[in-house]
Amino acid sequence: MELIENSFDRPSFGQNTTAQSVTILCPLCGTSFIPSLSGTQYCLKCLNASTDITQGITKQGILNFCRFCNRYLRPPWVHCDPESKQLMSLCLRKIRGLQKVKLVDVNFIWTEPHSRRIKLRIKCQKEINQTLVEQSFPVEFVVHYQQCEDCKKEFTPHTWTALVQVRQKVTHKKTFFYLEQLIMKHNAHEKCIKVKEQHEGIDFFYKDKTHALRFIDFLESMFPTKTKSSKQIISEDLNNNTFNTKYTYSVEIPKICKDDLVIVPKKIATQLGGCSQLLLCQKVANMIHLIDPVQMKIIQMDGTKYFALEDKLTFIPAKGNTTEFLVYDAEWAD
Repeated sequence: MELIENSFDRPSFGQNTTAQSVTILCPLCGTSFIPSLSGTQYCLKCLNASTDITQGITKQGILNFCRFCNRYLRPPWVHCDPESKQLMSLCLRKIRGLQKVKLVDVNFIWTEPHSRRIKLRIKCQKEINQTLVEQSFPVEFVVHYQQCEDCKKEFTPHTWTALVQVRQKVTHKKTFFYLEQLIMKHNAHEKCIKVKEQHEGIDFFYKDKTHALRFIDFLESMFPTKTKSSKQIISEDLNNNTFNTKYTYSVEIPKICKDDLVIVPKKIATQLGGCSQLLLCQKVANMIHLIDPVQMKIIQMDGTKYFALEDKLTFIPAKGNTTEFLVYDAEWAD
């Protein structure tokens, strides 16, 4: 009895019993572990291997993609760049059963661009017997081609309601190219169902009249414009008093571009405050800024004043009419 009692160290009164932890052997791998860490008779490694916390979570899905406008169906149809946060959010919304676990990390798995496959690596956690079990699993999405409603209307004639014709009647169209960059920057063509290039500009087709008017307001906020409108009745129903009308808006932007030379008649130069007859265009925005190189003052013109004088002014574009010089020395003249 003395040998048995001496083989076990009994804690004395007041000694901390939690410092001495009991270890057992895992029945699966035989590893010695502390059972209080896992809460079961299995070690943490075997508990992760034998327990599937991803059961009930879909591992495959389908994403509808329009090849013509490069948008995914959420709904509605949205534009998502490859491996972007928007695309990841769209994929997570398609996965069922994620509310049963806690998401820890999500990242993309590289796939070939032409494979029409999008893969995610998801790491999640779940509490089992007061023990956090962490596992990761892949989810694969197959991209199916589907034409969106806007592209269907683009390939179907007589589906537009309003047409905005943007024109600039010059040869180089320097201001027009700057306008295209502003439209793309502010995403002003979002509601446009079709864009068609014309000889002196671009036509924008819209399904709703309000979308076309909103686009015209955007153009007026960026540049001085001259707008003309017209409408045409396509069909009518006298019994129900309904009409099918198409609206056309012609928007003309100024001929003048930045760095152009402006020749002003003497009478108009007097009306502008006695400026020089040779002016240089410094900036084209919602106001046109002309600089007088002789008096070194800036003349501002709004859209109403500019279009009233446009036919009386002569514009010499900088492109193709300028010569580069190198100044080696300068002397003050008396």
